[in-house]
Amino acid sequence: MTIGKKTIYQMMLGFAVLLIIGVLNFDFLNRVYFAKQATPLGFLLNGFIVTLFLLGLFKTISALRHYAFEEEQVDIFLEGSETGDRYVLSILSPDSIIYRRHRKTKNLFDKKVPINHGAIVSAMLAEESLYLSFPKFVNNILILSGVFGTIVSLILALTGAGAILKSSSTGEGMWMIIHGMNTALNTTATAIVCFFFFTYFFHKLTDVQTYVFGKIEKAVMLYIVPEFAFDTETVNYNTQKMINNLSELAENINERSRIITDAVSSLNEHNAAQAASTDLLVERQDEALQNSKAMAAMLEKIRETLEAGFRLK
Repeated sequence: MTIGKKTIYQMMLGFAVLLIIGVLNFDFLNRVYFAKQATPLGFLLNGFIVTLFLLGLFKTISALRHYAFEEEQVDIFLEGSETGDRYVLSILSPDSIIYRRHRKTKNLFDKKVPINHGAIVSAMLAEESLYLSFPKFVNNILILSGVFGTIVSLILALTGAGAILKSSSTGEGMWMIIHGMNTALNTTATAIVCFFFFTYFFHKLTDVQTYVFGKIEKAVMLYIVPEFAFDTETVNYNTQKMINNLSELAENINERSRIITDAVSSLNEHNAAQAASTDLLVERQDEALQNSKAMAAMLEKIRETLEAGFRLK
């Protein structure tokens, strides 16, 4: 699971805890925020603070989802590059930072332009700052909204005090003072709670952004920079690497040639031995033929001797 998704789950858990606390203390919150309000000022101020808080949370969640997506894309790129997958870019989203970074670097390389990765990083940070602009604004203004509610409520309380001084009836003016003080305190409390919750996850968002940017730069340094490098040291390194590969190839060719030569020599020896065996066989056949002729002549001589001795003719 990516660190962005973990932060979103933590935010959901924290929001659920706030809701549970609110439900368990509903009677107290009802007396402080809703019951017997002389004016709708408290509803307006607290509503403004909560609305600002929720909008900030929404934008923070959107930014966390964005960086969770970017982290997943970087992980895919790193895994594919480590395993030597030549088609890893084809499975990346064209909208991802790592894909756009590779494409920009390749375009500069194809144009034979020196690649300034520092300038590319600065441009990326400028683009990605949009995801933090509104959450940063909410984080800075949230506590001030509570101060603003306090000031407006104190103005209302002073209005009630002025009414007491101007009239002989103190009931309505005193009620206005109490209402103003109550509104001042509950708007401050609302702003502090929202600020405490929101600031924690705003800083988590900045941590997630820093972590993802670090992982992107790691991928760039390990796999993109060596692929599109112009500096002399890298060229010398690649040349030396190519020479080493050629040397290994020559050694393999020599070894294979030696194996082929040995095989041919063995074949020639085998053919020579087979030819010698054939000559020996032919020679023995000639000897056997001569012996057969001598035996036939001897038999002919015996026949003649027998014919002469027994006067068969």
